[in-house]
Amino acid sequence: NIGSPDEPTTPAVRRYLQQFLFDDRVIDINALARWLLVYGIISPFRAPKSAHAYKQIWGPGGSPLIVKGQELVDELQKILGPTYMVRLGMRYQNPSLASVIDEFLKEGIEELRLLPLYPQYAQASTGSTVAEVMRLLSSYPCFPPLKVLPDFYDDPRFIGAFKACSTMSTPIFSSPLAEERAFSTASRQRTKATPPPGRMPSSA
Repeated sequence: NIGSPDEPTTPAVRRYLQQFLFDDRVIDINALARWLLVYGIISPFRAPKSAHAYKQIWGPGGSPLIVKGQELVDELQKILGPTYMVRLGMRYQNPSLASVIDEFLKEGIEELRLLPLYPQYAQASTGSTVAEVMRLLSSYPCFPPLKVLPDFYDDPRFIGAFKACSTMSTPIFSSPLAEERAFSTASRQRTKATPPPGRMPSSA
């Protein structure tokens, strides 16, 4: 997943924003302009406001994204059983991809399967995550095969779950017209996110 600050404070949010936005797959301009934009404008001014917003949603267990992500990991681990290791790794901040990969390799796993938690491909999300995993693996003298699991935006089970969650959390989705508009918007966004020719294959 994308990630979350370690805590809802201005310094922690600033670190998160700097790591996130300095990724050249997120802001794809030349390095000097990106540095000036991220370190000179965005992180100094946005961090305090974002920290305040994070405080409004922060729970006893921490960031909702981390808490829900770990719940997903725990459920998947139960389904797959003890012959698999399931871990949550964030592209930015913690739990870091580096720490998770290091744990896997120390355990001597036979194959690494990466499931980006983004329904559709985009350079700034799935593309950045896969590139970082491959970069981290390349620093080891040897590593197991890597398989990247495919997009799931068109999986009927995902669409059904998304619809159910939307209906429960937002009453307006109970209207057939509202549903049609919402999923039409999602479809347009999905089209824009389609990777260009030469996209990285689903396994490496």
